[in-house]
Amino acid sequence: MGISKHKRLTLLYYLVTSLAVLVSALTIYMHITKDDEDYSVFVNEDVGVSIKYPTDWDIQEYIQNTVVTFISPYDSEIDTVLENCNVVVEPIPPRTTNLDEYTELIKNQMNSVFKHYIEVKESKSIRFGGRRGHRYIYAGRSPEEGAQQYQYILNWTVYDGLGYQFTCVTIEEDFPLFERTFNSMRKSFKILK
Repeated sequence: MGISKHKRLTLLYYLVTSLAVLVSALTIYMHITKDDEDYSVFVNEDVGVSIKYPTDWDIQEYIQNTVVTFISPYDSEIDTVLENCNVVVEPIPPRTTNLDEYTELIKNQMNSVFKHYIEVKESKSIRFGGRRGHRYIYAGRSPEEGAQQYQYILNWTVYDGLGYQFTCVTIEEDFPLFERTFNSMRKSFKILK
């Protein structure tokens, strides 16, 4: 006695569904997990910083006000936004004497740039560069009609009269795909002085 057509179709459905779930899970796992072998170390002794970055990302030094910019590769042929992370080291303003004052300064700058086009998702104290720091996760876009919504992670600390910032950005819907990489880079950041 054989298996009925209905049971065969049901079994086939469960087999195909299970296979699809397995392939999806493996794809996500391979995309978001990177071990130390997938990272290189960037060191700039002039400003005294080091940070790990994914080996397949490009590096550009001293663009605008950055010490270094790390740029992700294209995800596909239709990818229009390259995720990137930047390290900035800047003198803190003379009237800014500590992390709390620097934190208020940065928050005010973000509100000034994005005006009412900013949504703060997280603002909290963290350890950054081996020191007390702050993390600010927000979504923002420029005021132009139809502008793309981006999500940013901005981390900072102060040490010896300097502000150390590490910022990563991606389009908002891709943030979950890159959050682990962004956090791995942040955790590896060191002030060498």
